[in-house]
Amino acid sequence: MANKKVVGRALNIMEPIYKGQGKANNISTSNKTVFQLIAFAAPSCATFFLVNPMWTLLPGIYAKYFGLDLVALASVILYTRLFDAITDPIIGFLSDWHRSRGGSRRVWVTGGGLCAIVAAYFLYVPPENVSLLYYLVWSLLFYLSFTILDMPHLAWAGELIPDYQGRVRSYSYRVVFMYLGQILFFSMPLLPLFPSNEYTPEMLRYAAIFGGILMAIGLAFNYICAPDGEHISTKSKDNFITVWRSIISNNPLLLFLTTYAAVGFGYGMWAGLVFVYLDGYLDLGGEIAQIFLLGNVAGLLSIPLWSHAVDRTDKNTVWGAGMLLNALLITGYFFIKPGMSWIFSLICVGGTSVALAGMTLAASAILADISDYGILKYSRNRAATYFALLTLSLKITMGIGGAIALGIAGSFGFDATTTEQTNSAIKGVQLAFIVIPVGFSLAAFVLVFFMPITRERHAVIRRWIERN
Repeated sequence: MANKKVVGRALNIMEPIYKGQGKANNISTSNKTVFQLIAFAAPSCATFFLVNPMWTLLPGIYAKYFGLDLVALASVILYTRLFDAITDPIIGFLSDWHRSRGGSRRVWVTGGGLCAIVAAYFLYVPPENVSLLYYLVWSLLFYLSFTILDMPHLAWAGELIPDYQGRVRSYSYRVVFMYLGQILFFSMPLLPLFPSNEYTPEMLRYAAIFGGILMAIGLAFNYICAPDGEHISTKSKDNFITVWRSIISNNPLLLFLTTYAAVGFGYGMWAGLVFVYLDGYLDLGGEIAQIFLLGNVAGLLSIPLWSHAVDRTDKNTVWGAGMLLNALLITGYFFIKPGMSWIFSLICVGGTSVALAGMTLAASAILADISDYGILKYSRNRAATYFALLTLSLKITMGIGGAIALGIAGSFGFDATTTEQTNSAIKGVQLAFIVIPVGFSLAAFVLVFFMPITRERHAVIRRWIERN
């Protein structure tokens, strides 16, 4: 009962932390070597080499080169999100159940990664007369593989280094490898293997092969060399009912998911149309590879700065700063017109990538802290379940956001196969690509400053976890 009283007193959203206690010392286990953290993060390189194009490029490529209708593609995105709503919580629960009995997160990472290799190949190398059903089936299998791999990996990062600032370190390595994977993908059209710098079906075939090799290497390195991290034994029984109760009564988690949903809707709409907007409206098809490549390099280089910002301020402030920067950069697209230099688009895409790096780093670390709160309050480690809700929120909101964006663009008459657009089509695509995403980002910016778990409160949580 003592620990529950402490939780209720210290961590209720409407109540302050123990007055006069000051900053408590973090319980630090930040003794992981660079080699160990690299081994842990290695699969993220191939994961995001393969998954990022699913969000930003493949819908546009299937529309441009295979003639699939934008509205029909939007329906596929919605179906995959409904599928995720069923599979994500199940995978999260099973991963936590396995971990609570001494199992390793690496088993899930390895299995999901191997399945992702197969699904990605069929998505990236479709038959000449590809159907909408083909795109749907392999999308479902790919996202299931991604869930099996990525949710346990996210939970694993929080278990590697459990203290407030050290946890940012483990997630920083993960984000670095995420960006490395995206940079590798976006640099592929610039290789002399291809006749142009545009994203084409031929380029996707080479990407599928390279991504599979990269995934196999990353999984092997991770399986052999990465440490398991902290394992917290709990005696309480667990089932879907207790999990559900621990979700709906966890106020910090509910606020986090609400904020993250706003971010996901806005980013999903932007990501769903960025290729279409740059190629079909701004006529920058030949420069998209350079724009995405340099933009992701900017995001990668910003990670140490964001990590330092967390150290100087806190995770909530960094998350909010990323949201505000994202809104400002998306607004900048209003001032970019066809015929202008691609550098202006690079500034906006690069700025969005920088903002996303800060938001990804801060949000993952915040949810790991909320998982510690769940351990203390409910006597159960549900990190993967909570991260399942995060990935589910991201995939559903991005999917719905992307589907809505494509649907709006299509309903206003936007044609992805040509650069000659009507005024109505331009207004529709700007509404879906700029106006609505900025609104969601600003709404999330307001919500983030109500997050209750600060550095000091997390120190209290960690101390009580160790005592119990």
